[in-house]
Amino acid sequence: MSVLHSPCVLGRTRIGLALLAVAALLAGRPMTLWAQAAKGYDEIPIDGIFPDEKEVAKVERQIKPQVLLDTSDSRLNENKAAMDKYFGYFFGQMTHLDRLVELPNDRAKLYKDFATVKNGNVRNYMLTQSLNKANTLANGNYHPGVRYNAMLIIGDLDQVGADLIKQEPPVPYGAALGLLVRAYNDPQQIEAVRVAALLGIQRHAMLASQTWQPAQRDYIIRMMSTLLTQTAEAVNRDPAGHAWMQRRAIETLAAINAEGPKGEVLNLIAAKALDDKAPMSLRLTAAENLGRFPLKAVKLDATQVTSKLAGLAVTACQNELDRVAAMLKQAKADEEELSGANGGYGGYGGAPGMMNEGGAGMPGMPGMPGMMGMGMGMGMDGQPTGPKDDDYKMNTVRRRIKYQLNAVQLGLRGRPQKSSGIGGTSRETVLGGVIGKLGDKKNEASLTKVTDTIDEIMAIMDNEELLTLEALSTETTAKVKTLRGLVVAMGGAAAPPAEPDGLNIDPADPATLPGPGTVPGPGAAPGPGAPAAPGNPTAPAVTATP
Repeated sequence: MSVLHSPCVLGRTRIGLALLAVAALLAGRPMTLWAQAAKGYDEIPIDGIFPDEKEVAKVERQIKPQVLLDTSDSRLNENKAAMDKYFGYFFGQMTHLDRLVELPNDRAKLYKDFATVKNGNVRNYMLTQSLNKANTLANGNYHPGVRYNAMLIIGDLDQVGADLIKQEPPVPYGAALGLLVRAYNDPQQIEAVRVAALLGIQRHAMLASQTWQPAQRDYIIRMMSTLLTQTAEAVNRDPAGHAWMQRRAIETLAAINAEGPKGEVLNLIAAKALDDKAPMSLRLTAAENLGRFPLKAVKLDATQVTSKLAGLAVTACQNELDRVAAMLKQAKADEEELSGANGGYGGYGGAPGMMNEGGAGMPGMPGMPGMMGMGMGMGMDGQPTGPKDDDYKMNTVRRRIKYQLNAVQLGLRGRPQKSSGIGGTSRETVLGGVIGKLGDKKNEASLTKVTDTIDEIMAIMDNEELLTLEALSTETTAKVKTLRGLVVAMGGAAAPPAEPDGLNIDPADPATLPGPGTVPGPGAAPGPGAPAAPGNPTAPAVTATP
């Protein structure tokens, strides 16, 4: 989900390429590009930290578990020197180029340790060590993958872990937010770290924005709004990567529930959803998140917006139908070329613009045409089912269309919310979306006909009686034609709302940057021995020790 970039590797910011590099790293596959660019990066010496590997193993397998599982502070007090060495060793080894592929495993190990710890003071100690050392790695002359990984750790630190039994989410570590904001706003920071910081900010917004002070909330709203107003060219960024970052900004603003005093922030999001020239992924993210807002201050015409979003649904469906048509055409050509041999479709990835997500056939039974003893083309009850395309290709088409249409529906109808009814029963309500909040009785019938037609297309995707791509395409094409007619009848689409001015911020102004002592968080420690709140005298301080 993120990027790698180093000035000595890439002459300009290329998030599109860097996204693939990070994905390969997280999958445990080193990149040739990285190997070629490995020279010139620092590595923290770790040979002298412990006398030998046996000592490392002792701390790893004996001392550390005792410290983490101790409900008091005694084990930590007895073994603090050894634990200090261990954290130096643990984070130091992350900088070594010969183990870049281990970085995801290192993160997983650290998160497991946090999930194991039983005492609040021990957790405070771990937070201090992790935040300080990860911050050093993120800002030092280390490999971009190391720095990216370190900033991910900062964003993932939790003051209070999730309670799976009580189904309570984690409380992000408030002291990390200032570092995340500074890293994202630093124009000299490499893009890998900035994107990891953006992910961390989004996580804090989703889990803790309700505890932020108004000034902090407004500042991050301005940050995300600025990202939405920027063009890829203006920030010298790859268009695909820039669109990806803007999608994260939209999700962050939705998590904060930030419409803006006069709806100016929501107008920005609506503008992305209605922009015919914007990437499809960005438009769908914007459309989906329109349904998260109460839409109190925004000034949008429900009919025009509905028409535009319905047009987006038509485009999404038509793109998939065109891919299916290309596959069917290629299959026919292959069949003719092979003179009756089974050429297949060559994988769903053979169609233009599609990703090949895997092979054909049921899991564990690749390519098996039918159950043994029942004959070819027979159903489970022994009755003929007719020609059938393989499940993978059919399911891929169904999933893609449903995902995209669902995003449009969420924008139009709003997001269902579950609440407790009388007698403890559960009921589901809808926030309203564009139609529910902005629509009027005069146009209600035409607006709801749009959502009903989209529902009908989604129902086609669930129709298991459609066994071939051709049959699925035929049914879908007819309904898409109906939806297109509704768009035309509604008079076309609205122009994107004007983007408001005055949203830019000055990253160099330290007075407006939330710092470790001012970031939002609970006003008091959760309990005796629990992690202290940011700003509390007992909260861990951020230092620059390696």
